[in-house]
Amino acid sequence: MEKMLFSGVQSNSEVALIAIKGIKNQPGIAAKVFGAIAEEKINVELILQSIGRGENKDISFVVAQDEADHAVETLKKAFDEADYEEIISDKEVGIVSIVGAGMMSNSGAASKMFEALYNRGINIHLIYTSEIKITVLIKESRVERAVEALKEVGGQAFLCADHGNAEQLIDYETGAPFTAHTTNPVPFILINADPAYTF
Repeated sequence: MEKMLFSGVQSNSEVALIAIKGIKNQPGIAAKVFGAIAEEKINVELILQSIGRGENKDISFVVAQDEADHAVETLKKAFDEADYEEIISDKEVGIVSIVGAGMMSNSGAASKMFEALYNRGINIHLIYTSEIKITVLIKESRVERAVEALKEVGGQAFLCADHGNAEQLIDYETGAPFTAHTTNPVPFILINADPAYTF
């Protein structure tokens, strides 16, 4: 498989998946769910809201494992039993992320990550993306295997300082910041370099 560019792999097995199923599909429900969770100062990492099935939908989210029972009790207090079908807590899950600047603009990063996990027989339950990270929720028993798979796929990052500005910070004619670049050498760091590279 072609290598994808990222600077690191992160994992966390100390998490739990909370799901409130069959809740009413109407405006304000998500606000009520996460408002109740926020009032109890429970941090949420990932969120998934299913497409409504008629009058009902499911809302799932990830919290720290030691806050799972508290989250379930909070939801049970916030909603009447008639408002939902069930509230579940799954503590046998983990999250794995690839991290790197500009992940959203790195075309194909997500698909390569998912392919690497698929090739190891790892099923994905939730997905979260941001500018610097792509995170998936999987079974806890698959976390180590997922990390190995992603490290095998590779990932290299080239970090360097900008040219210019260090020698002259201000344009003496205009008084504005001096942004012209120079051709002077600058230091760099190559993360996870291929051993075949020579400098």
